[in-house]
Amino acid sequence: MTQLIYLACPYSGTNYERHLRFLEANKTAGILIEQGFHVFSPISHSHPIKEICGLDGDFTFWESYDKRMISLCDLVVVLPIVGWIDSVGVQSEINFAHSIGKSVKFIDLKNYQIIEEKYDWSKFYK
Repeated sequence: MTQLIYLACPYSGTNYERHLRFLEANKTAGILIEQGFHVFSPISHSHPIKEICGLDGDFTFWESYDKRMISLCDLVVVLPIVGWIDSVGVQSEINFAHSIGKSVKFIDLKNYQIIEEKYDWSKFYK
């Protein structure tokens, strides 16, 4: 059976930063879909809704929704772009996934492959 991935990605920041993160989440979701995964990307889904309806973009607004979606997915995959370590939302999603026994993995930004959680993150930061 095809794995259903929850794609965790930082979102907060300026309008420009949020837009760039939205685009990167869409790109990554598309690549993962091409690789044969089913992907739920909360940023891809909720950013347009937030913008059109004027909803809050804060994680606390979306937290219960995101947790419900994580509970339905097979694993959480983190998109480790700038801001992920300090993101309240991403850290909460990781902690929640662990608390319900879901696997958490990461995207290698060089080749968009899913990699294990225990990884040398110094490669991503210069």
